Amino acid sequence: LKEVLRRNQSTHYGIQCDFKKIDSLDAFRSQVPISQYAEYQSDFANNNEQNFLAEPAKFFALTSGTSSAAKKIPITSGLIAEIDAAVR
Repeated sequence: LKEVLRRNQSTHYGIQCDFKKIDSLDAFRSQVPISQYAEYQSDFANNNEQNFLAEPAKFFALTSGTSSAAKKIPITSGLIAEIDAAVR
């Protein structure tokens, strides 16, 4: 979690939630509000993922929508590397 926050601390959302000052799980819980996808849907629909991600999205994956409507999820090179490392 700390590495993800560090990488994204300069994004609009990172600045808004003051990622630089988060040094524990409790700090994360108090500084980053629980939110819904709908709050960010227009950003993803308009390819404004840089508001949340320091790394550009390579593409967007579409969720299956089993619990609600399908959602666009940005996929970055870093995420691909993390998944690859986890399954090895």
